[in-house]
Amino acid sequence: MQDDLQLIDQFKNNSKSAFEKLYIRYAGKMKSVAYRYTGNRDEAEDVLHDAFIKVYEKINSLKDNSLFEGWLRRIVVN
Repeated sequence: MQDDLQLIDQFKNNSKSAFEKLYIRYAGKMKSVAYRYTGNRDEAEDVLHDAFIKVYEKINSLKDNSLFEGWLRRIVVN
């Protein structure tokens, strides 16, 4: 968890490598969430990528870094 908080801080400070590490860390879990909602692997992959684009654009709106996973999950679900 502490490592995640540091990665999120680095990402908020425009670190592309931190974003890549967060993507690698959460992609599998979030793809499973997307699959549960879509029922289709290709659509789940599209949802995952769209969600991470939104995360990339909106990361500074996340006030509490400890809520990142729930915030990301909500983006995937929506």
